[in-house]
Amino acid sequence: MAENNEILFSIITAVYNNEVLVKSAIQSVLNQSYKNFEYIIVDDGSTDRTPEILDDIAKSDERIKVIHQKNQWIFASFNTGILNSKGEYVFIVNSDDTMTPGTLERVAKVAKKYNPDIIFSQITQHLCDEEQNIIKEDLNGYSKMVLKEEFLSNQDEFHNKWIDLIKKRYVSNNINFYKRSLAERHLYRNDNYMGDRFFNNEIARYAKTAYILGDFICYNHFVYESERNASRKYYDYSHIIGNEIYEDFKSMLEEWNIDSEENIRSVCEKRIEDLTYEYRLLKAANCPLGENEKIAYMISGSLDDTVMECVERTGDFENLQARILSGIREMLLIEELKKEDSMYFVQKMLESLLRYEKDEDDYLYIKNGVYNEKNPYKIGEVFYKKLVN
Repeated sequence: MAENNEILFSIITAVYNNEVLVKSAIQSVLNQSYKNFEYIIVDDGSTDRTPEILDDIAKSDERIKVIHQKNQWIFASFNTGILNSKGEYVFIVNSDDTMTPGTLERVAKVAKKYNPDIIFSQITQHLCDEEQNIIKEDLNGYSKMVLKEEFLSNQDEFHNKWIDLIKKRYVSNNINFYKRSLAERHLYRNDNYMGDRFFNNEIARYAKTAYILGDFICYNHFVYESERNASRKYYDYSHIIGNEIYEDFKSMLEEWNIDSEENIRSVCEKRIEDLTYEYRLLKAANCPLGENEKIAYMISGSLDDTVMECVERTGDFENLQARILSGIREMLLIEELKKEDSMYFVQKMLESLLRYEKDEDDYLYIKNGVYNEKNPYKIGEVFYKKLVN
């Protein structure tokens, strides 16, 4: 029996056709040492055995509430969970991820002592197979990208920490604890796969206090080789959304009067960094673009006014070129171009740039690639000039 003064958490899981892995997610919640929580599981119109599995599990624990709805997509399902919750804080657990043991007990102590609007936590990200067997641990080193444990006791302190939270990717996902009173007034957008980023920005606009958990990791995020994650699929609007997030970040800095050149440079660097993610999505199985179209997009189509504004403000064209060439290289490792392909000159340029001992032909391939009319931003020029000077 929970004591009257114990914090009630609302844990929310949205699930669609995930009969294999959802049990692991659920068990990671039910195994928490802190017991005062409600667990809302939203079945988003599943057509496999998921609904039956959820209903059976719910019979064994009165804290579980299963909601069945017509398919509306993941962020609408999160909203359903939030609007049906009663806890002081809400926390999202994806149906193919797990919560770290001891998380609720750790967070409850913070919530009771400080009562922050947001409790920020970091994740570990693992590459795994379809049965959640780990192939590579801590895939992107997120568990090491931590800020010191700290209570941000007012809006000024919180706002001044915002850039650091962006840099360390605390606001790139929704693996944080949010006051339900805030979350239910600022629900998720359901029109794009980066709804969690916009959610974090919107909540932050109204939050007055926050707590950073330091090196305590609350969450295991699994990246599946099969690209089952929504964030590993190709979306033709990815670039537009990336620009929109950048503009939103910039607006927040202006609203909070922290739009120093250094801070704006930081969000510009983040926009350029996110291009690498965009380029990797071009390798997704559902991407309809051909290899030549993908390369043309990387060396030209993705470099719109917003991106070039960021490059100008950072003054780091080399970083941009390196990301583009790296993206092309990753793609060509899967399938090389043929001589007759329109972007074959890029492949030859890249091969020559990467060759340790270069001959005259290599320098010619690089020069011709850099100054080809189909390469309007002269991608590769930074490295070519280093070679010839």
